[in-house]
Amino acid sequence: MPSPCVGEAASQNLKEEIPKSTRLKRMKDRLREMSQWWTEVIKEGEEGNGSDSENYDNLSKDEAERSQVSESEEVVWVERNGECLILHFKGPCGKGFQILLSGKKCYYKLTAF
Repeated sequence: MPSPCVGEAASQNLKEEIPKSTRLKRMKDRLREMSQWWTEVIKEGEEGNGSDSENYDNLSKDEAERSQVSESEEVVWVERNGECLILHFKGPCGKGFQILLSGKKCYYKLTAF
């Protein structure tokens, strides 16, 4: 006959597992939702894209505008590189960071502009 402590421990483990599985399910649901949003963003980007030469001209204009920004301004811009999106952030101190969104992965990089 098992001791009462063993039964209580098993009951306690079962109680801990239920919230963990619920939390895991919520995380999976959120990940699925983010994936759907990402798919929509990619589709909208493909529909809104012009020719490659137009995109190149727009990038050149963006680079020119960025070079004219004073040191005390904050800057944010988005760049598309194939299937990836790169978000650039620059603070008033001149330091910044980039976020690369690729599929279901997200990368973070500190940069000096």
